Amino acid sequence: NLVPYYLGESCLKPKQIGGQILKGKDLLHYFKSYMDIFQQDELPEPKTILGATAEANIRAALAAAKDKYVEEMEKRVGGDKGYVNETDLETHHAQAMDKAENLFNTCKKLGGSKLSSQYLAKLLTYMEDQYTHYIKINKSKKLAAAQEKYVEEMEKRVGGDKGYVNETDLETHHAQAMDKAENLFNTCKKLGGSKLSSQYLAKLLTYMEDQYTHYIKINKSKKLAAAQEKYVEEMEKRVGGDKGYVNETDLETHHAEAKDIAVNQFETCNKLGGPELSDEFLKKLYDYIDKEYKKIKKNMKEKNKSNDIIKLGLFVAAAGVTIASGGVAGLVLVAEASLAAEASAVAFATGAAITTVGTVGTAVASAAMYVRDKFFRHSQLFFRLSIAYGRKFVDNEANAPTLAETAAVAEIAGVAETAGVAETAGVAETAG
Repeated sequence: NLVPYYLGESCLKPKQIGGQILKGKDLLHYFKSYMDIFQQDELPEPKTILGATAEANIRAALAAAKDKYVEEMEKRVGGDKGYVNETDLETHHAQAMDKAENLFNTCKKLGGSKLSSQYLAKLLTYMEDQYTHYIKINKSKKLAAAQEKYVEEMEKRVGGDKGYVNETDLETHHAQAMDKAENLFNTCKKLGGSKLSSQYLAKLLTYMEDQYTHYIKINKSKKLAAAQEKYVEEMEKRVGGDKGYVNETDLETHHAEAKDIAVNQFETCNKLGGPELSDEFLKKLYDYIDKEYKKIKKNMKEKNKSNDIIKLGLFVAAAGVTIASGGVAGLVLVAEASLAAEASAVAFATGAAITTVGTVGTAVASAAMYVRDKFFRHSQLFFRLSIAYGRKFVDNEANAPTLAETAAVAEIAGVAETAGVAETAGVAETAG
């Protein structure tokens, strides 16, 4: 029961000095005042101790009044609050000062009016200093609002989801966005004097120029992407997936033309940001084009290999039809049916194997199967060659076509150099 007796809520009574309840932080002022007195060499007189008590008492009143001013100002201009119109800020400052002064004056104080006036002057000085601090905080909020305004206006025209903007239009839009941001900020020029306002305006202008450089880079990136797409688009016209083999000379010429078109398109975007920035992005474009061209050349080599194999397969098929003495008309019908139905090379290979004879029939089937597995996109060409040649054979069944005629049919079907392949393979005209 001892602890509750001494520390219980009903037993603990707040201490008072001069009828004023003493707070914990007030007690610190008394300690400081008394320590200053007792640090002297001589024992203090009662009058000196009374003066120290009076000073500590008025210091406590001053601290309470300061806290009151800050509390009132924080309600309106605190860190989590938005910008306050400067007229409203002045009004709120005056109201907060009145409340703080009233609190100071209503506090019971020892020491008389002279001491009280001294500390009231200190309170007024403190509040004016704090007011300057709040003016700066408020201007910072206005500066942030003006910065956001500039970004908001620029994003409408040059945001991430927007396309490339002509550089003249970009300059114009930047100037308009700056005007709107400055106009917003200039509603905040009254308090703190012209010097303070000029400092914050300079910060705003610097921020907007830095952001403008950022938007110039974003815009150039979009132009770079468009130029890269232009190069690919031009190359696809000549060497796209559905296009045939292109020899190296023609490929190099087309690459140079596509490169010029892409670079010319990009160089309409060379004014803003200075030559250094433009050169930086132009180098990125050249690097991209070189990288893409290497891929295209590699693909073209693969396509050339495929083309050679297909030519050989087509020749085998043509030779098989030529050598076969019976069932050629049936083979033609099978091939035509497969082509009409857009069937795979399997249909043709099966028909070829059935309607031709011996080793030749097997060769035709193998060639067709290989073409189907590796180069299915060329099966239509494979069908057409066999059909064209088969028709010729049927029409001229009494006299087998010569090798020269075989080559002619191959060229009609779109297969170049078939005759050369035939001669390399050692096939004589008498094979017919």
